Amino acid sequence: MKLTAQSWVRGAVALWASAAQALDAEGWKRQSIYQVMTDRFALAAVNDEPYLPRSCNVSAQTYCGGTWKGIKSQLDYIQGMGFTAIWISPIVAQVEAPVADGGIAVEAYHGYWTRDIYALNRRFGTKQDLEDLIKAVHARGMYFMLDVVPNHMGPQPGQVEIMLPAFSNSTRNSTKTATGGAMYALHKSLNYSIYSPFDSSRFFHPYCRIDYTDTTSKQLCWEGWSKETGAAFTLPDLRTEDDDVLRIFVSWIRNLVAEYSIDGLRIDAARHVQPSFLTALQAAAGVFSIGEFSEGDVAPYVGFLDAIGGAFNFPQYYARIDMFQSAFTANSTTATPANFASQMAALQAALPNRTATLGSFYDSHDAKRFASVSGDMAKGKNAMVLAMLVDGIPVVYQGAEQRFSAGQNPYYRAPLFNSPLHAQYRTDSDMYKFIRQLNRFRSWVVAHKQNSTRSSFIQDQAHVIFNNSHNLAFAKGEVIAVTTNLGLASNPYNLTLPAPSLSNSIPSSGSIGFPPMTDYIDIVSCTQFKTNKDGKLSFQLIRGYPRVFYPAAKLTHSGLCGTVLDEKTEADTHGKDTCVVTFEMDVATSFGEVVYLLGDAPQLGSGDVLQALALDSSLYTTGRPLWTVAAELPLGSTIAYGLLKVSANSGEELSRWMPGNNTVVVDAGACGKAGGRLVARRSWRTNRTIITSGVGI
Repeated sequence: MKLTAQSWVRGAVALWASAAQALDAEGWKRQSIYQVMTDRFALAAVNDEPYLPRSCNVSAQTYCGGTWKGIKSQLDYIQGMGFTAIWISPIVAQVEAPVADGGIAVEAYHGYWTRDIYALNRRFGTKQDLEDLIKAVHARGMYFMLDVVPNHMGPQPGQVEIMLPAFSNSTRNSTKTATGGAMYALHKSLNYSIYSPFDSSRFFHPYCRIDYTDTTSKQLCWEGWSKETGAAFTLPDLRTEDDDVLRIFVSWIRNLVAEYSIDGLRIDAARHVQPSFLTALQAAAGVFSIGEFSEGDVAPYVGFLDAIGGAFNFPQYYARIDMFQSAFTANSTTATPANFASQMAALQAALPNRTATLGSFYDSHDAKRFASVSGDMAKGKNAMVLAMLVDGIPVVYQGAEQRFSAGQNPYYRAPLFNSPLHAQYRTDSDMYKFIRQLNRFRSWVVAHKQNSTRSSFIQDQAHVIFNNSHNLAFAKGEVIAVTTNLGLASNPYNLTLPAPSLSNSIPSSGSIGFPPMTDYIDIVSCTQFKTNKDGKLSFQLIRGYPRVFYPAAKLTHSGLCGTVLDEKTEADTHGKDTCVVTFEMDVATSFGEVVYLLGDAPQLGSGDVLQALALDSSLYTTGRPLWTVAAELPLGSTIAYGLLKVSANSGEELSRWMPGNNTVVVDAGACGKAGGRLVARRSWRTNRTIITSGVGI
C-alpha cells in the first residue's frame, strides 16, 4: 500500500492521542519560549571551572563552541526570566566542508545544513550530553522544543549557478524557469552520496532558481541562491511530496521524539514543503509543531494552519517593526499603531479562535534585531509588550534580554558568551528584568480563571480599545495593555481609556466595561490606579513606557509587585535618580549607512558593540544630518561615548569616532531645571561640540 500523507495522518491519530508525555496545542498555548542557537549561546565549562570568555569571530561564520552542556549550565538564566520552554537549533549532523559565501568559507554552525538525519552534530556534544540537557529541562518543569529541517539538505563546496542560454523543449519541460523565463542550472553535479539517507538524486527536485512570489516555485525549487538574499550557494531541495521521502521522515521523527522525549517541534522552511507533508510529520511526531511560515500577508495562513498546529506570526512582526522604526516619518502609512491594529484584526478575521497557536516573536535569528530599529529602551519595552501579551505563544530569541542590536546576518547571530565579562548572562539588566516580569505576569494570568462570565486569557483574542497616531491600547481577557512609539524623550501623555466591551469589537468611547471604583495595578511600574464612577481609567504615560493593567484584587499572592505605589508617589519618584538625555549627533552618511552610539555605561552598551544603541535618522536632512537616540542616565554620572558607522546591507562596521573628550556629564541641577530631560549635541564632521542643552553636558 502506498504511504500517502493522507493515509498516514489517519493511521497516526491514535499515536498522537496516546503519547504519554506529549504537550498538545492547548498546553503549548500556555508556554513562553526562549530560543537558543546552540553554537552561540553557552560554552561547556572546563574542569567545572567558571566560564571564561572565548573569542568568536562572528563575521567568519564558523563554529564558535557552544554546546548542549553549555545550554544545560545556563538553564537558571533562562528559567530566571520566566520562560517555561526552550527551543534549540537542529541537532543532526551537518555538512562539514566549508561553503563559499561572499568571499569567505562559512560553516554550518546554525544547524540548518543537514548531511545525515540519523547522526548527531558532534560539534554540539554527545548523545549523553543531549539526553542530559533534555532531562534537566524536564526536571525544572520546563518543555523542550526541537528545530527540524525537512525541506532541504546542506550545500556543497563549489556550487555556482550559471544561466543556460538554450534548451530543447524536453529539457525545458523538466527544468523550472525563473521570473522572466531565464533558465539556470548548477555548473557541476552534486555528490548526493554524502547525504544520509537521501543518497541519490532521485530524492531531490531538479535544480531551479526559486521565485519567492510563486507558491509552486517555493515548494519545488532550491532555497539559497537568490538575487533578493544575496546568498551564493543553494540548498538541495527534497521531494517531500514523494512517498519514499515521506516514509523516511515519518519513521525518523516518530523515533526521534520517542527517543529524546521531545515536547514540540519547530519546522524550518515550512512554507517550502507541501501542507500534506507537514500534517503527516506532525501526526507522526505526536507533538505540537509550529512552522516557519515567513509570509507578510495574512491570507496564506488560513490553509497553513489547516495543515499544522501553529505558525510564526510574521505579519504582526513586520507591523510591529514598522510601528517603531518609522514613528516620525512623514506621511508613513505603516508607522502608526493603526497599522498594527489592522494586522491584528485581519489575522483574527482570517483565523477566528485560532490565533493562540501563532508564534509571537520579538526577535529572530533570520532577521534584524529589534534594537537595531531603535536604541530607545522605552520603545523596546513597548514592542516587547506587543510581542508577549497579544494572541499567541511568546518567543524571545537569545540576546534580546541584553539588547543585542545587530541589524544584519551574521551579526544578529552573535554569541552571548562573546560579550564583555560583565555583560554575560546578566540577570540585572533592565530588559532581562522586564521580560521576567511580563513572563511571570502572563503565567499568573494564564493559570487563573478570571470569573464565571469571562473566558481565559488564552481563549480571549486581543482587541484594540484605543489607538491614535502614536498610542495603542488593547484588551485581552482582563489584561489592559497600553503602548506608545514616542520613546523616552516624550512628554507625559494623559489618557483616559474607553472601557472595553466583552466582545472582540472596538467599543465606542461611551461604552462601559471596567467596573467602577475598582483598583487596577500597572505591573510595569507597580502603581495602583482606580476607575471612576463611570468605569473610566485615567493615567499618564511617563517617559514613553508602556502600562499593563490588571485588577488589583486578582494579583494577591502573585508576588509580582512587592511594593505598590499610588499615582502621586509614582509621579514624585519616577526617574528621580536618572535623566533622559537625547543624543543629537551631526553625522553625514551615505545611502546604506546607519549610525550607532556606544558608551562605557550599561545604558549605552557597556563598550560592547553588540549592545550599541541604534540611532534614528527620521530628522536627517542634507543641511542637517541629524541622528538621534535617547537614554536614561544616572544623575551625577560622567560617561564617555563615541559613534560607529555601520553598513545597513552587510552589518559591517565602516568606521568609528571615539574622541577622548566625548563625555556626557549628567548634572542633577541642570536636569531638574530642564524638566528631567537634557540634550547632548555633537558633530562627527567637525569634531566639536555644537550646542549643549541646560548645563553639564
